Amino acid sequence: MEHTPASPYAPDPNRRPCELAPIEAFSDDVAPDGRAAWLYGGDEPDLGRNSSTVRFVFASRCCGYRNPPTAGELYDAMRRTRPTERDKTVLTAWMTETTDRDWLFAWYEQAYSWRMLAGAVKLTGWPCWERIRRLNTFAARQDLVPAGSLPVDR
Repeated sequence: MEHTPASPYAPDPNRRPCELAPIEAFSDDVAPDGRAAWLYGGDEPDLGRNSSTVRFVFASRCCGYRNPPTAGELYDAMRRTRPTERDKTVLTAWMTETTDRDWLFAWYEQAYSWRMLAGAVKLTGWPCWERIRRLNTFAARQDLVPAGSLPVDR
């Protein structure tokens, strides 16, 4: 059977609903020291609660918010076992205003672990299917990723 590429007008299968892998499938380690400097070619960005990527996203994409979130708030919200209403608002802003590239860069900058991010995705319930599929590729336990929940190569 000959393979024919999908029409560019066909619905993107990566935008279809999928399941997030269980939280325990993800590592709770932040990126190793020096990883962000490697990503940026030797220049060390701000890390952790002052993550350059998180600050940029919130400053540029949340400028119209009545009370824009901060990088420190995201850092704390990702780590809080009992999230407050403000934490949920900050986490939802991170889900709605970011790209999968932002998620990756913030991880490199030690803003959170993959497990923390997966917990935030689960808590907010935001249907960012493409990013959830990409996040599932970072699960340390790929055997726990539900079938059909990884990116589809078009």
